[in-house]
Amino acid sequence: MLTIRPHIIGRPNEVDVEVEMEVHELGDIQKALAPITELLSNSDHPVRLNCTVPTWCPSFDYCSDLHDLHDIRSRALLFIHDLIKSLHARGVSATYRLTPSSTPLCLITASTPGDSRERYQTCIHEALNRTQLNGREKVLLVRHDDGPVFPWFALPLFAMAPLADFLLQYAPLPSVPYYLTHYVPGATPLSTWPVVVSTLVGYLAAIFGIREIMKGRQPLKLTFLFQVHNVILSAGSAILLALMLEEMLPALWRHGPFYALCNRAVWTPSMEFYYMINYSFKYLELLDTIFLALKKKPLAFLHVFHHSATALLCFSQLNGKTSISWVVICLNLAVHVLMYYYYYATAGGAKIWWKKYLTTMQIVQFIIDLFVVYFGTYSYFAFTYWPSIPTYGTCAGTETAALFGCGLLTSYLFLFINFYVQTYKKPARGKKPVMNGNGVAHKTE
Repeated sequence: MLTIRPHIIGRPNEVDVEVEMEVHELGDIQKALAPITELLSNSDHPVRLNCTVPTWCPSFDYCSDLHDLHDIRSRALLFIHDLIKSLHARGVSATYRLTPSSTPLCLITASTPGDSRERYQTCIHEALNRTQLNGREKVLLVRHDDGPVFPWFALPLFAMAPLADFLLQYAPLPSVPYYLTHYVPGATPLSTWPVVVSTLVGYLAAIFGIREIMKGRQPLKLTFLFQVHNVILSAGSAILLALMLEEMLPALWRHGPFYALCNRAVWTPSMEFYYMINYSFKYLELLDTIFLALKKKPLAFLHVFHHSATALLCFSQLNGKTSISWVVICLNLAVHVLMYYYYYATAGGAKIWWKKYLTTMQIVQFIIDLFVVYFGTYSYFAFTYWPSIPTYGTCAGTETAALFGCGLLTSYLFLFINFYVQTYKKPARGKKPVMNGNGVAHKTE
């Protein structure tokens, strides 16, 4: 989510003017044109629009490249043109003045000949201080009884994110510290190597310890808890997938595949937060193995290795800020929506005919993953060390994160292919099928 912190006009010195203001949110640009026109049409004096238009952004967080800057500026100029045209159609004498701005905030102030400069500056400053422009494309109208009117709007880098905006507006989300919404190594939970390694070692000790404890006991059913666990992960994966796609697909559409895969601009604050949520899911998924141990199901190597290593993979990519992460994560989330629904349904006794295709989906997922991450890694190393080799450019992220991701995902592909062959080919005579750690039958050796 883009947060605009405007720096357009300095606070005037020694100005102490009391102002009474009203702030109205008008929605997006198209919805805001009519009410602003209606308000300004009530003036008995000629209207002068003072408009700030973005021409340069000093912060990479606001304008990632010239494409974004051009898009913001174009929409600002189009809105100003439509507003002037609409006022003229109402018979209002309206003129405008364009002023360069160094932020993506487009501020339009409507003043009359009698407005003093001091009151004008004070009203702007008070309005900016009182209004938090942290939405997507949003138009705010600030007015007071005696003085200028201030319609303004903040334009986003990408398209609107309706699901994210809906959750922020209506979901009862608690106020949390900065380090829980932004990845801060050492402050964000599970963000240092000693803590991560200790947690995963503790996970391995717990599951094998439970297996030993359960040897002389009856298996626990835990059906309700197991179903709740799987509903949370299936629904959570679906919501997170939708949030990530509505953030990334506009960038893919506007700038093309290479930009969306490799440009460091796609590592936005929103995406970083989503990566953190996905990372936290990996620790919640460790409970899968706890349930298996308590049910006295076999703890297959693939299951244990995949669960623990994936948490480590997400940790490494957060540290490396690999721009390509969203592709791997989105594919994984899509599979998990179906996979955890399958576990939920079968725990209640349902017969699912498509369980075989879950493993097929995972294999296809890893093939796509490897194509993407190999391409990104090649792009980085070719651009950095061998500029004579053909490449589209570099790819954001660290070398360590890239190499670790390539190696681990490659191992996943071979392990899942082997699992598929062992599980779904006809068991040889005398071989008894058993259940692997994911609850899918395969033969013993």
